[in-house]
This record gives sequence, C-alpha cells and structure tokens, in this order.
Amino acid sequence: MVFPSAAPVDEAAQEKPKDRLVDELVNRLVNGLVESQQKIVRLINDNPKISKREMSETIGISTTAIDNNINSLKEKNILERVGGTRGHWQINSEPNG
Repeated sequence: MVFPSAAPVDEAAQEKPKDRLVDELVNRLVNGLVESQQKIVRLINDNPKISKREMSETIGISTTAIDNNINSLKEKNILERVGGTRGHWQINSEPNG
C-alpha cells in the first residue's frame, strides 16, 4: 500500500486568525512613527514584559533614547505601562495621534 507523502506545512497558513489581527493592528499603528518607535512597538507586541534595557540592547540605541521614544508613544496614546516596574506594556488599539 502506498501512502501519499505529507505536503510541507505552511506555517503562515497555520497562523491563528487572532495573531493575524494583532499583526495588522501593529502594522497600522506603526505607520507614521519613526523607525525606533516602530521597533519598540514591535518588540512590545512580541514581549509585553520586555524591559527598557532589553529594548535598548536589541534596537541598539541608548536607554535615554528608549525613554524619549516611549514618552512620545505614550503622548500619542499608542502605549502605556500597566502595573509599574513589575508590570507590562500595553499597546492601545485606538491611538489619538
């Protein structure tokens, strides 16, 4: 008996619809932001508990530059911190920028 060979799995096709919606939201939010801010939003989307130090090391800019970019994102209501130091970052779906 001959069995058909398994077709390669297309991981993009296997992606959950919710994940695609989140990616679309992030893509919509980053339009009009400077490159560093776009990178920050994408890092936070991937890991809401990421620290400013980790962002700085990953992006390759100073922690002061991270602070300035985060303040700008907060002013645009794109980003907020929930729970303080031990909390997490939250990306708002309805920014006002």
